[in-house]
Amino acid sequence: MKIKNKESARLQILRCAAVLFYDKGYSDTTIRMLAAETGLNSSMVNYYFQSKELLYVEILKNLERPLKLLHCDTEESWMDNIADFISQSVALIKANQLAAHLALRESIHPVSIKTKIVIENLRSLYFKTYKTCLQNHPQNATADFKEKENIAFRVVCSILKETLQTEDAEIIANLSQNLQKNLNMVFKT
Repeated sequence: MKIKNKESARLQILRCAAVLFYDKGYSDTTIRMLAAETGLNSSMVNYYFQSKELLYVEILKNLERPLKLLHCDTEESWMDNIADFISQSVALIKANQLAAHLALRESIHPVSIKTKIVIENLRSLYFKTYKTCLQNHPQNATADFKEKENIAFRVVCSILKETLQTEDAEIIANLSQNLQKNLNMVFKT
């Protein structure tokens, strides 16, 4: 495979690396394997990313851009906002499936401090948008709302993890409906 310019080389390395990390895991993926997949030599891969860890970090950081595009309309009801937020989240996961899988793995077993920090930043960014969706909730000012908000966030994340396991649109729709029911139970509305 012939790479025409520096930017296409970076993108090709990122794409191939995401597949290798997904298929083989971080520890079993080597720069040499990646070089063979891309048709570059190992020193060129290191030129672009300096190390396997920094390459992996960049793959995870690429989720920041789509996460920043998630939004809630503060004029809508909190249930409409959450429903829209879930739809946007599912679309984000489907569009960035390999990186989302890698981020999920990292949230359970981080390979380094750097990757752990990236995952914490991604989670914080996601939670910030989620909280915006709940601004119009009638219980927002109550003392126990923060605890309910955190419980509901864990429910949202667990349902989204399940969407990574399927391509079936009907199953995803059922998961979204179950999520709405679970959120209603958490907030008792």
